[in-house]
Amino acid sequence: MDHNHWIISAYGDWIIDYLNQGWNGYFLSFMFNQLRGNRSGLLAQMEKEVERVYATLLTRVVRDPTHEKNRDLLPRWIICPDLPVPKREKLSLQDVTINNGLHLQGFGLHPPTTRLKHPLDQHFVEHQSLYVKIGGDLRRVTATPITRTPKQVVGYGFKAITRRTASFDDLVVLPRTLNEIRDRQAR
Repeated sequence: MDHNHWIISAYGDWIIDYLNQGWNGYFLSFMFNQLRGNRSGLLAQMEKEVERVYATLLTRVVRDPTHEKNRDLLPRWIICPDLPVPKREKLSLQDVTINNGLHLQGFGLHPPTTRLKHPLDQHFVEHQSLYVKIGGDLRRVTATPITRTPKQVVGYGFKAITRRTASFDDLVVLPRTLNEIRDRQAR
């Protein structure tokens, strides 16, 4: 097993640990409108949108997400760049042509106790307008409950890493550590 497969397998084990503790697992997908710039510029814009969606969701999950006592109750998201691949079901023309098909996907773990009235997948469907702004960069955000084995979900979510079109350095990991938040605020 090469290094990348070993790390991806470890992420699968990590998800299993959370699911065994009663957390809910989701496969997350972020599709974007046409963005400007080179690949690194596109990824920076996409990362900013994922962070905005996460921040918008946080207070709907935990009353005071910045309080240290709630740190262990924050959703965990690990998001990876992706490019479309041939599938049995047809992809929309927009999904494969906008930004040359580049989008973000990954997985989210949500605590068993949350302020959300519905599961995350239903929440995104019912409240898409909270996350997708008219004229904004984000076109669609979806969450699909993890029903297959978590290791398969991680393998699919990180397929760009195994195909070497993305690296672990491209991952968006949320929540940020306090040091990362301070570093970003200092910029």
